[in-house]
Parts: sequence; structure tokens; C-alpha cells
Amino acid sequence: MGQLKINVTNIQSTNPFTVSYKMGSSPYPLDSGYTSYNGVYSGGTSEVDITGNFNFGEEYWIKISDTIYTDRYIIQNILLNNSIAYQACLYPTLTPSPTPTPTPTPSAF
Repeated sequence: MGQLKINVTNIQSTNPFTVSYKMGSSPYPLDSGYTSYNGVYSGGTSEVDITGNFNFGEEYWIKISDTIYTDRYIIQNILLNNSIAYQACLYPTLTPSPTPTPTPTPSAF
């Protein structure tokens, strides 16, 4: 499908963390099926761009895991809508409706 970028923002962690993702309808199992992305991020990093061969119409799970307290994590769900369908929702095609032609009123002589 090509390279798409998922922008994860408002990350608030003072500890280093990792980012991973997986495709599917469920985030479970939480300990398998995830693809690690770009190593370890330092604490204080507030935004991560994940670039990859993601598919429109698919559901993805983004997992942010604390590297110090390994039982702490956040999972975020995202659905990548089809770009053409998404644009059609933003810019609907308008179909003009016919304007009735006025009927002449007879005049008296």
C-alpha cells in the first residue's frame, strides 16, 4: 500500500520506553505478535512517528511499554480508513436537483 505514518502524541513518561505495534482486531495476547519500532526512547519524549507499510482498512494496536517498570504499558487502538472513502466523507459529491420551470400565468386582455 505504501508508506504511511502514524503520529503518536502526548506521551508522558519520565522513564525510557519502547514502542511496538500489531495488526488485528484485538491487542491480545499482550506479550506476543507486536513489532518493535525504533528501539528505546528516552524519558520525556512526547511524540513518536511510526512509519511503515500499513494498510488502509486495517486495525492496529500501538503499545508503549515502560522499560524500568515492565508491568506499565499503554495500548492505543487505531483504524486506518481507506483514503478515498475518507475523502468522500469529507467532501461529499453534491448532485444538483432540478429547478422547476415556472408555469406562465395567463393574463386577461
